[in-house]
Amino acid sequence: MTQTAAMSRKKEAGKTMSLGPKLEMIWQLTMREVNNRYRSSVLGAFWIVGQPFLLLVVYGFVFSVIMRTKWGLRFSDATEIPFSLLLFQGILMHLMFADTLVRGPSIVQSNPSYVKRIVFPLEILPIVNVLSALSTVLVGFVLLIVLIAVISGSVPLTVLLVPVPLALLALMTFGWGWLLSSIGVYFRDLGQFTSTLATVVLFTAPICYPRSAAPDVMQPWMALNPLTIPVECVRGLLFEGRYDDWGALGFYAVAATVMVLLGSVIFSRLRRGFPDVV
Repeated sequence: MTQTAAMSRKKEAGKTMSLGPKLEMIWQLTMREVNNRYRSSVLGAFWIVGQPFLLLVVYGFVFSVIMRTKWGLRFSDATEIPFSLLLFQGILMHLMFADTLVRGPSIVQSNPSYVKRIVFPLEILPIVNVLSALSTVLVGFVLLIVLIAVISGSVPLTVLLVPVPLALLALMTFGWGWLLSSIGVYFRDLGQFTSTLATVVLFTAPICYPRSAAPDVMQPWMALNPLTIPVECVRGLLFEGRYDDWGALGFYAVAATVMVLLGSVIFSRLRRGFPDVV
């Protein structure tokens, strides 16, 4: 058997690694990535809680105390919902998606040692990136739910459905992660574009304002933003105790599935050339 043929078989072995070892590797790499994000800081893992807490304090002070911004939305007990909480919820969801837009294009090329390992499943790198960002987001949501309980006196039962739109957003983000990480290997300037795109996504989604505040002609187009539907769904479930547009969420589930399939196919096709350019 020639050396080329032997390497080809090893590559195929890496691609067909069973699910169990992959899941274990994803867990280990995610924990390492979370630790690495805070290892060099003095307070260490405190920032897993401290980062979302500080975001909430800053947004609360600027928008509730200084700007006195209001949407007019109310909890089920008629208590007015502080705008800072509405904004914080949207910012948390944007953090998860934006992290992939910013870091995704370089996630493969920044790990050349993994690319050189024939049996390493490179496709898990974008997944690890999303899950590590999700850890901060989940801590932020726990803080948000506690504050809702304190302000309104209770938490709606619909909070139990919040994992559904969050999971769909994660699914959509996985697809974008595979797509950007594979293309970013060949186009090194992609990260410059997606960093700007992260800001565009923030301000074209109903995070800093309700969708009804946008001109009528723009509102349907806002649904194309990957954050719009899950942000509105989580907002309704968390604050109002209801969500009326389950058809839109069903459409989003289909779109997220298509994005995952598209991203995985493109990643699979482009990965063959990674060792030549990394």
